[in-house]
Amino acid sequence: MDLARMVLHLPWNAKLEPPTISTDVEKSVFDFAIQHGLRVGRSVLLCPINNSAPKLPLLFWNEVAHLLSKKGLTVFTNMGGLNQYNGLSSMPIGGTIPVELPISWVIPFIRLAGDIISGGNGMYSLVALADNKKFQMTQLIQFSEQAVRSHSSLGFRSPTHPEVGNEIVSAFQYYAPELCINVNLTEFLIPHDGDEHELMRLARVVVNRDVSDKSCILRLGSGGNKYIIEHQDWLADLRECPN
Repeated sequence: MDLARMVLHLPWNAKLEPPTISTDVEKSVFDFAIQHGLRVGRSVLLCPINNSAPKLPLLFWNEVAHLLSKKGLTVFTNMGGLNQYNGLSSMPIGGTIPVELPISWVIPFIRLAGDIISGGNGMYSLVALADNKKFQMTQLIQFSEQAVRSHSSLGFRSPTHPEVGNEIVSAFQYYAPELCINVNLTEFLIPHDGDEHELMRLARVVVNRDVSDKSCILRLGSGGNKYIIEHQDWLADLRECPN
């Protein structure tokens, strides 16, 4: 976020502000959501589309959707912005309800649903800017099993996978920690070229939000606690509307 401030020639302490959503948009989204079978607080929006990073395999997303449905949740696939290059080989994800959400509808839709699981993409960064994030957020950060592992220059201190390096830059806990305060966020590293057995296992980890698994990203501070907790006082000052 400091890089964004630099590019825009803003002061280093310029505060992040949530996007404005009109009451007319919220009403339109509510009507649309109910018509498409959304159950308030008992639904999940899956966002597999990605324009700039490798997509996670359809096998993985199908298993995620299947396990969520077994939990009694209504599952949607966001089709907004889909083209021949950025989607999965089969869209929507099997067993889910397709919804084509304009970018301005995504946040109010998730607020109603209560849950979002997404690959790392620009749309998810917009969702992170929302205020009143009372919904669950899960970010899936794609990486390659074949990539060279190295020590992270960002001070990554997870005891479960200390060797992982550059891919962690995409985690909100690193590039936008001010957006993570009082937010129900979990982040996982998922290999886009992982074998079938591992992808199926990780689908269960994601659905169960198993933070004890080695794939779960946890940024720790120098005191051994979560970085977000250790630094929440000054991080909160960088947000216009802290939760």
